[in-house]
Amino acid sequence: MTTNAIITKNYNDTVLTFRNDGWFNMTKAAKAFGKDVRDFLYATATQGYINALTKCGNFPQLMEAKRGNQGGTWAHPKLAIRFAQWLDDAFAVWCDTVIDDILRGKAEVVITKPETSEILAMPSSMLEAGKRWLAELERAEALKLENVELKEEVAVLTHEVNHFTVSEFQTAAGRYFSPSQRSKIARYAAGYCLAQGLEITRKPMSYTSPINGETYNNMVKVYPRVALEHGVILATN
Repeated sequence: MTTNAIITKNYNDTVLTFRNDGWFNMTKAAKAFGKDVRDFLYATATQGYINALTKCGNFPQLMEAKRGNQGGTWAHPKLAIRFAQWLDDAFAVWCDTVIDDILRGKAEVVITKPETSEILAMPSSMLEAGKRWLAELERAEALKLENVELKEEVAVLTHEVNHFTVSEFQTAAGRYFSPSQRSKIARYAAGYCLAQGLEITRKPMSYTSPINGETYNNMVKVYPRVALEHGVILATN
């Protein structure tokens, strides 16, 4: 059989292409199922599978990119079956059978002159490629984690800037409120939160008694700034 000769097979009225060495055109199959090859290749499970194959050391190349009539991303039989399973279980069984027939020399070659292939930009050693791939994955995961942590930090800071206890708000506003006014501010702020559907949270706060010098821990209410500003207007007018 001619090296890298093309074999076509029909699946549900869609013509799919294989090579005589069992390689499979993933791009055409993905289009038939309304999917994108890149979603498969970038999936964590796929990268883990490729890494496992890489560790075997028996697969110097797992993918090729081709131009022309048979253009697209082609996959080694080991990766092709995994890809077929990602597309559809029934299709995976069919694809596995076709590749098995090809490797056993039972499939008919319908095109004997393959298109010139262009290997994807990756090292010739799949072991090295796997390491680079994993490094990029780890870097992407690290950036994703940093982004999540940053968002959480911003959320915490935003909450702290816009939520106060009555005493904290008094300090932030640079004003003094009598005990009676502070009580009214808290009551009006609570009423505003209830009417507007805003959340009143609690946080621990320690204070030392001026009478006996003992330190006490207590849970105090924390209100949104807008609710406290509303309370101040009502309590001081």
